[in-house]
Formats: sequence, structure tokens, C-alpha cells
Amino acid sequence: AREIFEENLSIAVEIGAKNDEICAYLNLAIQSHELGDFREVEVQAAKANRESVATHSQDYELISEVLRSLAVAYLGHPAEAERIHGKVLEELHKLPADGRTVIEITVLPYIAERQLFMGQVLRGLASAQEAWRLTLDTGVRDYEQRILTLLGEAFARLGEFESAREQYQKALELGQTVCAPGTIARAQAGLGYLAFRAGNLEEAARLVGESHIGASTIGAAYLAADIAFLRGRIALATTDRALAATCFDEVLRRGKEIGCLHLQSLGEFGIARLGNRSEQAYKNLRVAQQLFNDQMKGLSDEDSQDFVSLDERWRILNGDLAAEDLPQTADEQAGGTTSRARYQQLERKYLELLDEGRRFRTDFEEVASARERLERLLKFTVETNRETDLSRLLEGIMNLVGSMVGADRGFLLLMEGGEGLVPKSTYNIDPRDRRPNTWKFSESVAERVYQSGEPVFIDDVLEAEGFETAQSIVDLAVRTVLCVPLRAVSRGDAKQASQDRTIGV
Repeated sequence: AREIFEENLSIAVEIGAKNDEICAYLNLAIQSHELGDFREVEVQAAKANRESVATHSQDYELISEVLRSLAVAYLGHPAEAERIHGKVLEELHKLPADGRTVIEITVLPYIAERQLFMGQVLRGLASAQEAWRLTLDTGVRDYEQRILTLLGEAFARLGEFESAREQYQKALELGQTVCAPGTIARAQAGLGYLAFRAGNLEEAARLVGESHIGASTIGAAYLAADIAFLRGRIALATTDRALAATCFDEVLRRGKEIGCLHLQSLGEFGIARLGNRSEQAYKNLRVAQQLFNDQMKGLSDEDSQDFVSLDERWRILNGDLAAEDLPQTADEQAGGTTSRARYQQLERKYLELLDEGRRFRTDFEEVASARERLERLLKFTVETNRETDLSRLLEGIMNLVGSMVGADRGFLLLMEGGEGLVPKSTYNIDPRDRRPNTWKFSESVAERVYQSGEPVFIDDVLEAEGFETAQSIVDLAVRTVLCVPLRAVSRGDAKQASQDRTIGV
């Protein structure tokens, strides 16, 4: 695949096809990501970004920056990754809804992966869930397998093991159906981790061993190392110290080869745990802690807390070389002072925060989106106060409302004597289009709102009593309807109060 992309790049450069050149750079970056070659991801994404900026290709510019943000995080610079991600979100929310959807289908899986790596588990789950929703809505299934494994990882980290198992099992079955070894390896590793947490060491060793072989066979360096660390943990729990040593050595070696400080830190920590608290073990631990601290440079307090929230990072930070936690025995339950008990307390607290977060979630993306809408509304209000041309004023109202509610099309109707409600402005309709259905609207809904002065919102007209058989609804295949009254205020003099009357919808 890499050879084909490089050949495509060579041809594109030779004939001056800039769009194809950018696509080739992005394909090389994505291919390098699959192989765990994050230095190459950063290089190719930077090239794609440079050409995208030069040719004003905003879609490709955003995709390249998302890939670069992910690579930079893996290479040990999470603070820089956060900075890039912030700029991406800012630009992404400037795009119209339909244009944003096309890009989000591509970038959300990579955003979710980076967020999970950073310990931003709730955000990672939200991004993966939104990516899955877009997959179902659009039918674009390019990232379906990866999204399932990301959902499994997020649920597992939140302690929702049954949900995690369901997602991993779906990913495994899909990967086996389409012969995708990377997906199979990720899914097996996830299921193996769940078996490990449940104390089923034999099943965990089998699944993780198979996934390790699979990832190594396809040359996925980061994935193989990540699985090797889990395999080492399981080997320690089964007292297979020789296998554990081999696995931790591999993690450290691969981490150095691909320049990933996270893997290097895990490798040193794993080797330290083999040292039986010897002087050499504590030397390895200090190296692991230094590598860990190097990654945290420049992170905000909130991002730092997220980063250390993952189990193994927390243990590295605290120098915890204790034996691997397994399901509690009766003695441990009675004692309540073991490492496992501490982790259970942390886990319960985390799940409490998770429940609270689900009720009051206001992450950056939602706040940014709300702020954007308010800024647009404020700008429109200022501009309309200066507008003296009625046609332009009505057109401005329709464009604002249509874009903010995500309408396919819309009408602004005014009451004109014996003619009834007459279209005076439209949204997303070509004035030259003379097809009959183009200018048709639900007169029954419009008349109801005009007469009552009350807005109507119908989420599903097929299930709304009184609307499911309306001819206009059937002809237009309308699913959702929003209609609000348009009011005019007549200001009275000192003796007469202002009057508010409905003039249209």
C-alpha cells in the first residue's frame, strides 16, 4: 500500500495535480499511522497541510492537522497536540453543518483515539459515539471497525465491561468477515483485557497471545507493543516471568524505534516490576517516571489530571510496583487496605463523576457551538437594526433561522388580505426553480400557527395525530416541521399601550 501511495504521489507531483498530491500525502500519513510510524505521520501530515493551505483546501487542511495532532501526542508532546486540536475545533465549527459532516466522518475516529490516549475518556467516548452515529446516518462505513474498538476501549476504561464486551465482539466478528487483521488484533486484545479483569487468566492469555501475534505479523509497531505490555501483565499474574520479561523488553525496544515516550515509559515500568524491588528495579522506575514527566510538560492542570487517570500511568507516577491486581479474595475484602481496594475506591468515585458528567456534560465542543450561534444571532440583530429594505430584512431572517436549525428549506409567509398567507422569502430554494413541489408548504400547519399565535414543532409528522395523512406532508415526504408566528409590535402613545399582533409565520 505504501508503494502504491508513493507512486501516486510521484505522478501527482510530476503532472502538477495538487489535489492528488495532497491525497497521496494524507494516504501515506494514514498508512504510517496503521504501522505505528508516528514520525512519518507527522512528516506526511505536515506536507499535506502545507499544500492544503497553499491551495485553500480547508477540508484537507483540517484532516492533516487532526492526524498531526494524534502523531504529536504519541511522540510525547501532548500539550502541543492539545494546542493543534483546539485550532482544529475552532475551524471545524466555522463550517456549515453539511460541510462539517463530511469532514467529521473522517476525523472523529482519530480525534477519539487521541482523546482516549490523553485520558480524556468521556470526550473520547462522545467522539466515538458521534462517529458511529454519522456512520449509520450516512452509510459511509470506512471507519466502522475502528469506531467499534474505540467504543470498546472507552467503555472498558469507564468500568462498563458488558458494553465494552459487546463492542469488541462486534468488531471481532466484522474484522473476521472482511479479513481485517488489525481490527481482529485490537478486538482480541480488548476481550483479553476484559477476561483478565474478570480473573480468567487462561482465556486472557490465549486471546492476548493471538492478538499479539496478529499485530506483529502485519507490522503494526505501536499496536504490537501496546498488546505486548498487556501480555506481560498477564504473564506476571501467571508467574511466567520469562514471558513477561520478553514482552516488556519488546515494549521498550519498539518504543525507542518509533520514538514513543509512552511506550518507553511502560517498558521501563514493566522491567522495574520484574526486579523484585532491587536497586536496578528502582532505577528503571525512575527512568519510567522521568519519561512520564517529560510527556506532561506544558499540560494544564485539568489535562494533567486526565493524563494520569489511566491505571498504568497512575501506578508509574506513584511508583507502585505491587503485584498485578486480580479479583478480590475474601481476605482482601475483609482487610480493605490492599491496592485493589484503593483502586476500587477510585473506580467508584470515577463512576460517580461519570454519572454526574452525563447529567451536566458541557464539554468544549458544545460550548463552542453555542457561543458561535449566539455570536451569529448578535451580529444579525445589529445588522437588522440598520436594514431599511424589507426584502433584504426578510431574506436575512430566513438565512439565519434556516442555518441555525439545520433546515432543508423554509418559507416566510405574510398575511395579505384575501390572498391569505403568501411566501415573501425562502431559505435554500432557487427562485428560478418552477417544479410544483418546490414551492409547496403545509398550509394546515401555517394556518394553525397564524390563528393561534403559538409555535408548532413536530419531530415526526408520521406519528403526529392530525398530520400523518395531510396531502402536503405526503407529497413532500416531510419528516420534521417547525413553524413559529411572526409578530409585529405597534408602539402606542403615552395613553395607549403597545400592541403585539401576528402578521405571518
